[in-house]
Amino acid sequence: MRQLLAPIAAACLALPIAANAAEVITFTPLTNAANHSVSGPYSEKGLKFAMSNTFGFFTWGAGAAANANPGGATLAPSFTGDLTISAVGGTAFDLLRFDIADVMNAGNGGPMTFSYETLSGSGSGLFNLDLTPGLQTVSLNLTDLTRFTVQVTAPGIQMDNVTFALGTTAVPEPANWAMLIGGFGLVGGVLRRRHAGAAVTA
Repeated sequence: MRQLLAPIAAACLALPIAANAAEVITFTPLTNAANHSVSGPYSEKGLKFAMSNTFGFFTWGAGAAANANPGGATLAPSFTGDLTISAVGGTAFDLLRFDIADVMNAGNGGPMTFSYETLSGSGSGLFNLDLTPGLQTVSLNLTDLTRFTVQVTAPGIQMDNVTFALGTTAVPEPANWAMLIGGFGLVGGVLRRRHAGAAVTA
């Protein structure tokens, strides 16, 4: 029996792990004709955005010159502080990239530092706001995060198009399915024969 169960256990351990499909947060629900405040924390599509201060966020009006996404919405911290992104419910998530601009969309550049924690460790880094107005893409490709924190300093930021994936799902390949099904079939056959033999002996 032990010899039969060994390949089944090996097949289970060999199941590849595939991330859930990537999603993009565009903050569309915040689109408004006028500037308005957004109480924090703000959640969308399973991700939560929270500030270390009590002032929360705001979004520019759809037609405002400072809006880096004309006609749409971006999420901007109301004051400097730590902006932390995490998954609602505390599950792990992958953070692939996001778009960012200075809060006035005026090309006010400068470095922004960030830190993060994963299921297996932690890290930090920085990115630079460039000196031209408009959104720029920050590519991260960080996996199995439990939190991601940007230290928002002057000139401030506005964020859009946050691309992420929540959690992971085991996806068996066809060869693994065949091994699992065949292995369980063998085990079932052995158990039936043993049961039949025990009944005859009795």
